[in-house]
Amino acid sequence: MKSLQMLYSEIIASEELKKAFTDAAKNNTVVQFAKANGVETTADEIKAFLEDKRKSDAELSVDELENAAGGKCSGDDALTSVYIGSFACPE
Repeated sequence: MKSLQMLYSEIIASEELKKAFTDAAKNNTVVQFAKANGVETTADEIKAFLEDKRKSDAELSVDELENAAGGKCSGDDALTSVYIGSFACPE
């Protein structure tokens, strides 16, 4: 069984997983998404992980600041970015 951190890294690296995660977030099925991707977890554990991730990523890069300030994110990209605790959006 993999960890939430491992799944998070996979989501960041895969456009397909980003879309699937976005869909799961929209449909409130993130726990099922995690399970389908090899992670046994609860909604509370996911929330705590994402909050910790957001805190540890408090320092934003120049690109992340531009994305947040410049409005480059919209729709699914914005939802995924916010839900996974990042301000990075695909170009």
